[in-house]
Amino acid sequence: MKSLDMTTDLHTVKSGTVKSGMGNSSIVCSSHGEPSSQLKLVSTSIPVPRRGQVLVRMLAAPVNPSDLLFVKGNYQRGPQLPATIGFEGVGIVEKSGGGLIGRTLIGKRVAVLRQHGGTWANYCVSSVMTVIPVPQTLSNAQAAAYFVNPATALMLTQYVFPIPVGNWLIQSAAASSLGRMIIRLGKHYKFRTINLVRNPDHVNELKQLGADEVLVVNEQTSPEQLRQQVWQICLSASPRYAVDPVGGSIGSLMLNALGEQGRLKTIAALSDDPLTISARTILINRLGISSFWLDHAMKALSFREQIRFVGELGKLHAAGLFQVENFQAFPLHDWRTAIDHAGNAPGGTKVILTMQ
Repeated sequence: MKSLDMTTDLHTVKSGTVKSGMGNSSIVCSSHGEPSSQLKLVSTSIPVPRRGQVLVRMLAAPVNPSDLLFVKGNYQRGPQLPATIGFEGVGIVEKSGGGLIGRTLIGKRVAVLRQHGGTWANYCVSSVMTVIPVPQTLSNAQAAAYFVNPATALMLTQYVFPIPVGNWLIQSAAASSLGRMIIRLGKHYKFRTINLVRNPDHVNELKQLGADEVLVVNEQTSPEQLRQQVWQICLSASPRYAVDPVGGSIGSLMLNALGEQGRLKTIAALSDDPLTISARTILINRLGISSFWLDHAMKALSFREQIRFVGELGKLHAAGLFQVENFQAFPLHDWRTAIDHAGNAPGGTKVILTMQ
């Protein structure tokens, strides 16, 4: 393992040359199950871009929960198997398959978005509409995680809900990279956050980051306990907005703590356990539970709104609101170690696979 700081690899972004016969290494999933047994590093030929596509020489890609949930078969979205894993990353555009946009992208360092996977590889092909040029001020590590978490945080808090100034949002897994981004957005857009964590060590850390309130919850926390804590914080005006990447008992606690007409968005379901809540509570408080898929939310925007959204995302990146505090980097061939670390990484740490 090697560590990456925020200025790492800024001189490695020059366009290379794709040599004839040169191979491509990628992490491939053949069937669903535990990543350690279902993933393999394989050698394949370099893919060829079609018109409207570009060939990207990958530099780095994050190990996101969605990647691992897909491999396990718990994330019912993604490519048909067998397939290369990885929904996002950063790389250099080496070749265009044709078209004006593709030609203008050659040589640029871009964030790569792959709804159907493919970024855990030395090379991948992507549509010109799903690559975003990234500024030189971002390291490869930061640029690798340019879109999924930042776009999720921005979309949920400003487009899907959106949360009015002064209102409360309650979120679980608040010490995660996504949770920290939502906390910063709360300070920026002036909505307030109640943040649930399991580890008491995160309380002061998140407070210093800008969290309005941080509550420690565990399996012994009862719905009534959390409801009383939340009501005291909000002066009996319970929050109407909740973001839950966990599910299970934690998601259930959040649902019970919401006020009248409260809405919970479940975004990952990291727990295998179901949500449990009284149907009477849902009826009386008129609660709503729905899923959030970033790709669906993006497609719901008009083209002009998408341009505005991506521009806003870039400005917030430049302002440091999506900064990841720490990275753990592993070479592509050491993917097993990377996955092990991803499951045990401390809060705010992002595990990255490096290809160069």
